[in-house]
This record gives sequence, C-alpha cells and structure tokens, in this order.
Amino acid sequence: MISGAKIVRKELSDLDFTEREIHEIAHLVEVHDLIEREKTPNEQMIFEADCLGMIDRERTGRGSLSLDGVAKFMANFETRRMQRLKSKLARTQAKSLFEKAKKIISKYKSDRRT
Repeated sequence: MISGAKIVRKELSDLDFTEREIHEIAHLVEVHDLIEREKTPNEQMIFEADCLGMIDRERTGRGSLSLDGVAKFMANFETRRMQRLKSKLARTQAKSLFEKAKKIISKYKSDRRT
C-alpha cells in the first residue's frame, strides 16, 4: 500500500501530527497487507484490525467481488490471514465472523440460484 502511505503523509502533514507520528502511521498503512512479514506490535495490531474489518460480511456484504471472488477471498483469508492472528480477541472474533461470513455467502449463492 505504498500509494496509501503517500496519501496519508500528504493528508496528515496538513493536520496537527508530528513528523514521527506521520512516519509511523504511513509506515503502518504501507505494511499492513504484507502477510508473511514478521510484525512489530503496532503492525500486528493494524493487521488484526484490518483482518476483522475484511471478514465482517454483515457490515460489508459481498462488496464488489463476484461470488467466485468472494470464494477465493474466503479461502485466502482462512489459510493465510487467520493463521497469523496472535491476540486471543482477534482469533475469537475472526472465527466467529468467518462462520457468519460463510452463512452470508451461502445465502448469496442460494439467492442467485432462485
């Protein structure tokens, strides 16, 4: 998310943030999707929050993905992201949200057939 980090740097420089804060926030935006990378505590926190937001299908619905795209996302999320959640809260929430997401996706598929 290098382009996101550039946008963050520009936007935050117009606000009341220190250079150190801007650098840290931009860095977190830049690395939050680097899944296999070892993470600092702040990087892990942002990664986990991002994961929970991504899998919350009650809030996001199917999004702009096709049903095939959603199936690929779910498989990728389960095999790559869920395995890297460290906090107990994130693991518990992700498991619950993942099960709800499977039900929502199943409903989309059955609605599509009718």
